[in-house]
Amino acid sequence: MATIRITWMTDEHECDDCGTSYASGASVEIEGHETLDLKPSAYCYDGSSYSRVEVYNAILAALGEYPEVEERECRELIECLGFEITEDVECGFDYDDDY
Repeated sequence: MATIRITWMTDEHECDDCGTSYASGASVEIEGHETLDLKPSAYCYDGSSYSRVEVYNAILAALGEYPEVEERECRELIECLGFEITEDVECGFDYDDDY
């Protein structure tokens, strides 16, 4: 069975003027090749953030499918196409060593 590995990521940006912003996204490997770079970028303006359903829809588009379905249905369709989905979480937050 072919494998799709989704690495979920988060990003945080802190600004004295705007406050803190957050973004989420993913890096996706299809059969061992990095196919989709949907990495998050948190900024004051023009950051990039991708919801889970946007990531799943991007995977389906990369596989040649363009349905308008919810997250659960996206995952089921990917699995019906013969792919096993594995997921990891990578934290992009910067933590101070002062704690």
